Amino acid sequence: MAAPGEVKCRAVIRVRRGQDPNGVTIRSSNSIQVNGEDGAAVPGAAATVDFVCDPDATQADVYTRVAEPLVHQFVDQTLNVALIVLGAGGSGKTHSLLGGAGSDHTGLIPRIISGVFAAIDRKTEASVDAGFAKARAAHGQ
Repeated sequence: MAAPGEVKCRAVIRVRRGQDPNGVTIRSSNSIQVNGEDGAAVPGAAATVDFVCDPDATQADVYTRVAEPLVHQFVDQTLNVALIVLGAGGSGKTHSLLGGAGSDHTGLIPRIISGVFAAIDRKTEASVDAGFAKARAAHGQ
């Protein structure tokens, strides 16, 4: 946990099943390697992060691993938290955040809202300030 006044940032990569099965190799629970069109590792194109969600991870898995700790920090420890999702167009950001049809596909935002209010129900006194924004870069910039 970060000390008061200190910023703690965690990086998580969600690997999704794509059209190119050789595009990314998950090397460990916190490391990936980006591969070229021939399936060979691209030199210098690896990343080590706090956690890698593999293609079989469900929306519930991603929530439990990524967002649920933020909910507890926000409600129980009264820390300010932020969840920032980045990626190329079509990479699954909207699906991860908003989800799809059916409760199994509920996204992070509805799960976070439910988690916050469930945690608040356990408290005797609480108030909430929350926001949601979507930013998109203009093409070519």
